[in-house]
Amino acid sequence: MNLKNIVLRIKNKGINGVFRAIVGKIKYKYYRPKIVLNNKHTTIKLGTDYGEKVFIDRPTLKNSTIISCGVGEDISFDIEFAKKYNATIIMLDPTPRAIDHYDKIIEQIENGNSGVDQVNKENDHLLEMYDLTGVNKDQLVLEKFALWTENTTLNFYLPVNKANVSHSLVNFQNDYKQGDEYEHIKVNALTLSDIINKYKINQIELLKLDIEGAEIEVIKKMLDDKIFPKQVCVEFDGLNVPSKRAKFDFERIDNMLRSNGYELIYYDGLADFTYVLNATDKKN
Repeated sequence: MNLKNIVLRIKNKGINGVFRAIVGKIKYKYYRPKIVLNNKHTTIKLGTDYGEKVFIDRPTLKNSTIISCGVGEDISFDIEFAKKYNATIIMLDPTPRAIDHYDKIIEQIENGNSGVDQVNKENDHLLEMYDLTGVNKDQLVLEKFALWTENTTLNFYLPVNKANVSHSLVNFQNDYKQGDEYEHIKVNALTLSDIINKYKINQIELLKLDIEGAEIEVIKKMLDDKIFPKQVCVEFDGLNVPSKRAKFDFERIDNMLRSNGYELIYYDGLADFTYVLNATDKKN
């Protein structure tokens, strides 16, 4: 882990987050999953160092509607994508702090501010990262639901470090332990099919999943339902806390994606991956 990543971890996860990352690196060597990467593709990245996603720049992204699940307090990728491609971003996140962060951004857009006013700067320094010039509020849509395999109400478990924003449906930060005895809030969940049908999306050009462990069941359900986004940017959060289960879960889903025509074109070395369906954008 280089100095830049250490500083980012301290800023976003706290000193305990850095400690867990170091321990995770040690465990990762033992539980390292099998990675088959094809990095012979031209890719671009959007977003801050913390929130960035890597994908293939394609003409079909222009004026597209993409789905971004798990936004937290950094929607830099979503904003930059909306601006670059004149796209609509359907975001899903029921986390209270994420909803509050989103509401402040929409308020800024409605007030006609390309940046952040002084009051909001003082109240939320995270907003300073955004350039909202040219962004229409209709391009950033938030569904205050969790993404899951069925329409239901679920426990949404709080992070171990309460300074962190991310909650989890599967409680991977607490060894996947379930039950009302673990601190949680109740949230409503919906499926990928629900979003596709509501917004009449014929083809998902890009799907972003940063859903704190729920990606395993969500991707399995997605493939079972024959839903094939052209690009999938996914964080396998279990790999941030390396274990036998996290290794097994990743390799199972990786094999399923490959069996359905996907190839891995980006891997950050820890938990962020990008898969592309029948990729053809090869470098010369």
